Amino acid sequence: MQVVISYVCDNYQIERSIIRGRRAVLGVYPKDEEGEFASRDLYEIKYTIDENNNYYEFEAYRTLTDWIVSQQNQFESIQIEREVQPVLEAFFSSPWAYKARLVEIYGQNQSLPESVWKSADRWIEDENEIIEQMADVLDDVDSHPSRLVKLIYYIETELLNKKVVIFTDQIETFNVYYRVLKDAFGDEVTAFSTSIDREAAEINIYRFQSDDDCKILLCDKSGGEGRNLQIADYVIHIDLPWNINTIEQRIGRLDRMGRDVSVPVTSVVIHTTESYEDQLFNFWNQGLNVFRQSLSGLEIIMNDVNKKIIESIRSDFEYGLYRLVPDLIKEASNMRETVQREQIFDTAALRYRPLYVQLERLLSNYQFNENKLFAQTMMSWASLAGFGMLNQNKDSGLVAFDERNFSIKSAQNSFLLPPSWDNYLSKKQNEISIRVQRGLQEEKQKNIAKNDRTIVGSFDRDVAIKNDYIHFYAPGDEIFDCIVDNAMHSYKGMATAFAAESSINWRGFIYTFSIEPNERLLLDEGISLFALGLFRQYLATSIQIIPVPFSTSSQVPIKSVLDEHRRVVQTGYFNGNDGIEHLGKRGYGSAFMGISNKYKCTNLEWFKAQYPEEHWSTLVEQSKKIARKKAFEKFKSESNLAGAQEMIDQILSTKEARANYYGTQDSDSMEQLKHQYEIIFESLSKPIVRMESACFMWLVKK
Repeated sequence: MQVVISYVCDNYQIERSIIRGRRAVLGVYPKDEEGEFASRDLYEIKYTIDENNNYYEFEAYRTLTDWIVSQQNQFESIQIEREVQPVLEAFFSSPWAYKARLVEIYGQNQSLPESVWKSADRWIEDENEIIEQMADVLDDVDSHPSRLVKLIYYIETELLNKKVVIFTDQIETFNVYYRVLKDAFGDEVTAFSTSIDREAAEINIYRFQSDDDCKILLCDKSGGEGRNLQIADYVIHIDLPWNINTIEQRIGRLDRMGRDVSVPVTSVVIHTTESYEDQLFNFWNQGLNVFRQSLSGLEIIMNDVNKKIIESIRSDFEYGLYRLVPDLIKEASNMRETVQREQIFDTAALRYRPLYVQLERLLSNYQFNENKLFAQTMMSWASLAGFGMLNQNKDSGLVAFDERNFSIKSAQNSFLLPPSWDNYLSKKQNEISIRVQRGLQEEKQKNIAKNDRTIVGSFDRDVAIKNDYIHFYAPGDEIFDCIVDNAMHSYKGMATAFAAESSINWRGFIYTFSIEPNERLLLDEGISLFALGLFRQYLATSIQIIPVPFSTSSQVPIKSVLDEHRRVVQTGYFNGNDGIEHLGKRGYGSAFMGISNKYKCTNLEWFKAQYPEEHWSTLVEQSKKIARKKAFEKFKSESNLAGAQEMIDQILSTKEARANYYGTQDSDSMEQLKHQYEIIFESLSKPIVRMESACFMWLVKK
């Protein structure tokens, strides 16, 4: 029975090939207090098209509607997609886009009534007059309701000092709105569009991400593709695309992992009422709830949804979409329930995998003061190893590596192998980052010395993910890797001795250990190390910090000792703090113990006198054995060897079942496979426990 179940589970899990979004795993705040995604919110800006307040827009809509209704029974689906849909999308964007689509699609075609052309021209004239009188119009918005006026007024009154991204899919709308926004808000406005020079557009995005004074980013449809705009909290939709995935992409530029989850992503939708646009808005909002909830999992029904929109124009242009909303709500609800059931299954499988649990533990350990501490550690080592004085902006978290500051002598002393600077800077992504950073600098400071041999980035994950043009010093980056590799393999920095003022009295050693599978066992048997890949997750990944007290300090709780050690580590052992004394210092110090003043010798000389070599060696050897034994026991308790054995049994059962089913049973190869997995298990059960560092710590109660 076990063999049969193994075969079914293994094959059908693989063959169904379903990939789902991970929001069920990561959660949405505040529904999930530990969620990694922000919630979504919606604000509507509505206005009515009527002959009393906006006559020319009303006239244009009436003539267009009359023509569509008169032709709706004759339209083919392809004609609606290629002609009617683009015209309607443009109409509910701006008069300039509307007229442009009419010309583009119909030209001099006599089938389009003359009233449609004339009303479009009169609407443009009226809107141009409103722009010329914008200051007066904003004093009485209700008397001049239009999409553009509503937008300017809302930003001016409700979004002061807020970062805002504005989207339109119509290039004619983009061009006019950009000019009006610049007139209204000046340098607070920037833009991204295919009509803007590529490099200038990239600089504009970088400016929006990094300049606090740049508040408004206007984008055409290209701005919704792959851009990281999570620094903004509001996304304004000037127009509504017929493709709901485009709306999801717009919101997704802001709704990304890494943003402040306590601040919702708010969609601001400007739309008319009692119109086809109103039908479309309700279709998207009530039917699919796209503005308040991710579409994840509903992609499968989108083709059918689009067909229904096309059909509604043919059957009932004025009310067809309204009638479809109840059915769509029901269909979307059923689909979400199905997806949720699958996600619950997938989530349970993911959450209880050993690797996932190990990663969560690692992240929780790493995230105490993670960015500041990590950046300081990396920069300190980089500076000592040869990168020289680093230019760091502590407020922004940015760090600049400059070729001119590199010290060959320091690199030789520390055995640092730096990356090829020419190759590093010439990488496409680095070239783009440098060029964009440079471009914005030159815009702000006209007379600036040119230096293309410097790259600005950050060790801070939060800073890097919020800006497309800030280089992220992370694993895989040559600078990061060469610093880490040098630190990992250097004999320096692996042992230290210090005294620190504390709330407790304690003396002893602090040892740090890591663990890894015994790869030598596999190599001796000619087994590829890749075979270990699936099983490394079952071995504990955390670093073990083991305190071994002197006999006089053995009664002090271990937790208190570890808390104090962590405090000193976060403060920095030797950062000039008088409350920490470097006992290995070769010069004369002036910290809290006052060794130099009291004994007229260096700290190191005094320390060696306190602990003669023979006595010291005995202390170290004895404490090291105790620490290694404790570390091994902790690693063993945190590892999941039973899970590894269960996985091995499942793999062997599956392969045996497959061989029996297809008649390919080979006892020799099966025995060979079993032997391979026995060696793999042995490499986990007899791991290498490696000492990473040793520290003598003397805590002196204040």
